[in-house]
Amino acid sequence: MSSSFFNDLKELLEKLPGIGPRQASRFIWAMLDFESKEREKMASLISNLDSHLTRCVECFRAFGTATPGSSKPGFETSKKPGFFPPGVIICPFCQPNSSRDHSKIMVVERDSDLLNIEKSKIYNGIYHVLGGALDPLEKDDSVRKKIKKLWDRISRSSTSDVKSSKTSDVFPREIIIALSPTKLGEFTASFIEKIFEPLSKSRNIKISRLARGLATGTDLEYADEMTLRQAIDNRK
Repeated sequence: MSSSFFNDLKELLEKLPGIGPRQASRFIWAMLDFESKEREKMASLISNLDSHLTRCVECFRAFGTATPGSSKPGFETSKKPGFFPPGVIICPFCQPNSSRDHSKIMVVERDSDLLNIEKSKIYNGIYHVLGGALDPLEKDDSVRKKIKKLWDRISRSSTSDVKSSKTSDVFPREIIIALSPTKLGEFTASFIEKIFEPLSKSRNIKISRLARGLATGTDLEYADEMTLRQAIDNRK
């Protein structure tokens, strides 16, 4: 195995969350011991990822469905004129005709946090997935862009509601900041509160945070149902 090949593969594996140089090297050695058919299956699944999973352009939630005739095979597209452009890929939660409570938007760091909350069945609102937490020492601005998208999303919905002069299921009434109680999670939560304060006051939108209950440094994806329920029910 050439050193350049090994290093290229290792660098790609290190892009995965929580994977450092040592773990990446171990993965390569482990895959080397796989049967060739297993490696071929893994490579095929990865190469076809886009055909089976995608991200909602509204909330950035990863999802996969099977809807014949959509612009992207296997994914549902917007069908409501004037709300989302026709053909835009929207997850079932964000579809205007969904059974979710669109008056509440819960901001989470990762899909794994969202899945843990969904598994507990204690929340029926919609989400906004940041893809991580803000790190003042990193140059990557992807999280900041998703926070800007949340601002645009709420501004657009709020403006549509005001113009219609009637109560709308789409109009957000509350932003629930549900980030892990880590240093970066707390930094990101405070940043969102500060940035959204003017919009909160002008549009009468409540900004709340999960109640204390998770130990500092704990990831939300590992919280049990009882802890999540108490944190959501007692949010402030």
